[in-house]
Parts: sequence; C-alpha cells; structure tokens
Amino acid sequence: MKIALYYNTIRYLRLRQIIWRIWYRIYRPKLKYGNIPNCRQTVLTRVNAVAHRQTLISEDYFYFLNKFIYVKNKEDWNEPNLEKLYRYNLHYFDDLNAEKSTERYEWHICLISKWISENQPGHGIGWESYPLSIRIVNWIKWAMSQPKLPDYFHESLVLQGRCLYNKIEHHILGNHLIANAKALIFLGCFYQGHEPELWIEKGARILQEELQEQILADGGHFERSPMYHSIILEDILDLYNIYNCYPEAFYFLNYNLKQVLEAVAKQMLIWLKAIVHPDGDIPLLNDAAFNVAGNPQELIEYAYRLGIAVEKDSRSLIYLSDSGYIVVRSELMQIIVDVGRLGPDYQIGHGHCDTLSYELSFNGHRLITDTGVYSYQNKDMRDYCRSTSAHNTLKIDGYEQSEIWDLFRVARRAYPQGIEIKQNSDTVEISCEHTGYQRLKTPCQHIRQWIVNRDTVQIIDKVVGKGKHFIESYMHFAPEVKVNILSNECIIFEHKDSFGTMKFKGVDRLELINTYYCPEFGKKIQRSTIVMKLGITDNATIFLELLLGRKECGDL
Repeated sequence: MKIALYYNTIRYLRLRQIIWRIWYRIYRPKLKYGNIPNCRQTVLTRVNAVAHRQTLISEDYFYFLNKFIYVKNKEDWNEPNLEKLYRYNLHYFDDLNAEKSTERYEWHICLISKWISENQPGHGIGWESYPLSIRIVNWIKWAMSQPKLPDYFHESLVLQGRCLYNKIEHHILGNHLIANAKALIFLGCFYQGHEPELWIEKGARILQEELQEQILADGGHFERSPMYHSIILEDILDLYNIYNCYPEAFYFLNYNLKQVLEAVAKQMLIWLKAIVHPDGDIPLLNDAAFNVAGNPQELIEYAYRLGIAVEKDSRSLIYLSDSGYIVVRSELMQIIVDVGRLGPDYQIGHGHCDTLSYELSFNGHRLITDTGVYSYQNKDMRDYCRSTSAHNTLKIDGYEQSEIWDLFRVARRAYPQGIEIKQNSDTVEISCEHTGYQRLKTPCQHIRQWIVNRDTVQIIDKVVGKGKHFIESYMHFAPEVKVNILSNECIIFEHKDSFGTMKFKGVDRLELINTYYCPEFGKKIQRSTIVMKLGITDNATIFLELLLGRKECGDL
C-alpha cells in the first residue's frame, strides 16, 4: 500500500524537483563573510504597505496563529515540540512592519540583536530558504524607514542573502519560489554593487518564469487557494513598491519588470474581487485561513495607494475557468462553486478533497462554509480539514475523492470533467463530474448539477455505476446557523436575521452532527453539519433544494 502511495505521488513530480531534493541533501555551500556592499539611495519614499496584526507582545513574548510563544533562551528559536509553521513564524519578523510597529522600536532592535547572536549562520530552521525569504523582506522594509543601523545588522542581512542565493527552493517550486525571488530583488535594491546586481538578476529571472507559470489566465494563483493568492498578490504589490523606490537598480534587465508587475497585479485584483464573499473576505477553499495574508480590502487599498486600480466585475455569473471556480450572485445570495483541479500536479500540497464543493452566502452572511485549515502539522486535524467529509460534497464507500496522505501529499487525485454552464434571464445551471471514484473496485461516477436563481438553489447529485455503494453527502453550516431537522425530507435553518428551508429527496437518512470550522490557524469552532446517507445498488439520485428566506416544508 505504501509503495503504491509513493509511486502515485512521485510520478507527478517534475524531474527537477527530484534532482534538487537529492542535491540539497548533499550540498553544503560555504557562507562568504565580509565585503558588505553599501546601501543604495531611494528615489521615492516607500508607499505604506499592508500593516498586519501585532505579533510581538513584549521583548520575548509572541502571539500569532492563536498561540502564545515565549522565546527566552537560545534553544526556544528551534523548539522541536513546536509545530514547524509556528517556528517559521518566529523567524519571519512580521512585527517589524505590523500595526503601530514604530511604538515597539526598542523591542525590535533588541529582537534583531538577539536573533543574530542566538541563530548560528546556516543552522536551524530560521536559515531554511522560506523563512529566510520572509525575514529578509521584513528587515529591509523596516530598515528603509530607519536611521543608520549598526554594522552587525548589515553583516547578518547580507549573509542571509548569500545563503538564500545558493539555496533557491527548486525542490518545492510553487509559491516558495516567488518568495525566494522577491527576497533577492529586495536585497539587490537595498544594496548597490556587483553582488546586488547578481541578486536582482537571479530574482528577476525566477520571478518572470514563475509569474508566467503560476498566475493563470483568469488571474488566479495556480495552487487554487485564495489565501496563497492573496499572499502572492501582496508580494507583487511589494515588488512594484520597491521598484518605484529604486528604479535605477533594474537598468540592466532586458524586460520592463514594472510593467509586468502592474499587469499581474491587475489580473490578480480582478480575480480577488470576483471571488470574495459579501462580507468582504476570502472563501476558505483548499488551504485557506483568515489573518495570514492581508484581507481583500487591505490589498485593494494598498494597490490604490500605488496607483493600481481595477473595477469589480458586476456580472451575476463569473466563470474563472482556469482556476475552476464559478461565482453566481443575486441581490440576496452568492454561491461559489468549485469545479477545478486540486492544484498543479507537481505541487498539490495545499489541495483538499473539495471537488464539486461550494460555499454559500445569504443576506450578506456566510450560510454554508468550507472548513478552512487548522494546522499544517497536527495530523488528525490536518487529515480532517483536507478530507472529503470536511467539504460540501459527496463521499462514496468511505473513500476520499483524492488519496490525501501525510501532511502535504496526494497520490491518485480526482479530476473534474464535463463542465457545462447555462444561463437564461433568471437562472444559472451548472453541471460537472469528476474521476475520483473510478479507482474503486466497482467504479462509479459522481455528477453534480446546481440550478441557481435569485433565492433558490437546487443541487442534484447522481451516482452512476454498477454494484452496491454507500453514499454520504455533507453540508456544513456557519457556526452561527441553527439547524432543526423536521424529517428526512426537510430541515429549517435560522441565521441572524435570515432563515430558510432545505428539502431533500432520495435520502435514506439525515443526520445532524457537530464538526469543526477552522477559519484561522490554531482555531476550531463547533458548527452544525447535515449528513445525507443512503445505500444504493447501481445508480442513485439525490435532490436538495434550498429555499432562502422561506419556511416551506412540503413535497420537493
């Protein structure tokens, strides 16, 4: 079994990922000390970027991702009992540029000095390429608004840049490569001379290649996570910002980087404006959580300060065909339908079993939600958040749509196909199926249809195939929603100032259970979940009708 999982995971990787992974196990570049380049003078003052939440509570006390962390001793920076994502965050130095950061200047100076003295160059998690990249950018953003800084600051920052230059994350690819490229460009702008030009040249080359690869034609990021989309959009805006501060640093490039960044930022802003819920925040599709990236409004305002603005797409039907998301809106409701792939086959670690899932808002509030993400290391919660049963879709014979395993692995995966969209004056019809259950001993196909109008949503699920099967279909409500099962054919729900009815047909049994909603890392909230269960021989059809703003139990 393990051999099959490994084979069906590795076979999707690119050869360069495998080669670089092997190379980095044996390659130990020597760090070059001394010869610190001089700082470059800025042409313009840096535009205020997104100010994230404060994370430094005292000189050695942090709070992020809903957890307090104490760093008193040298060993605390690499505490093995702390999840890797939290250890990464310790080394990011996000607080340097967070809300009211100027009030914590003395803390920041002490923290930087402490980090330099307690983290031996090239050793520990803080010297891995991803936290290196985030910290380099944060230090430079902060330093650009400071008076003269001590030599040890520049010595460490340049050393970090040299380490990153020799260890770009070619073995991981995806969003990590953009973070690496961004850090090199920031370094090359902040300093001047031959070595900084090499940093810019390498960073700009990686960035140009990866933007073409990672930003889809519809403007979405190819890992299909609205959270990572927002992170990358903020990266693009930051790079546009620093280009304006140091335009002469790019004189030797053979393409107009600023023009490219502006075009990509506009594409990504259009996508983001299209997919946000009426409450103004992202849907929690794939690995997505609130309060990691800047929220959509913060990113839109940041872009506007930079002179980059786009109009919101006001159409009632938006098909983001490359990402695989369909948005249908009326004045009362919005539904976001997922008919996309889990992500790029060679970098699918942030994908979930959410094919043919959806999120729904009504009267400006979220009604039916995805699960979000609680942790990248807690295996039980990681497995749950990525599972089919954590999404508003259908599970057959207890199998996952796609073979998720380990923390970021997927072996055989579901592919959507047969997407059809029809729109008339007041109704949108969407249909799609996927290949995930063709691997069962008795293969079958899940076909889902959504029929959406102003205040009604019908969902029709068909399971087509020979043999006996057991079906479970899940519907997860926002935590504030109260649900009352009246029968196997009808439930009533209430949500703040909203209410409605759900009618069912073709279901053997309805169950109301409590599950977890994880809108932020480290945060889980109980919510109500309806499970529709039935056993079938050969084919089956499940009908579901949502009547928004009405209480009308009766025949479907």
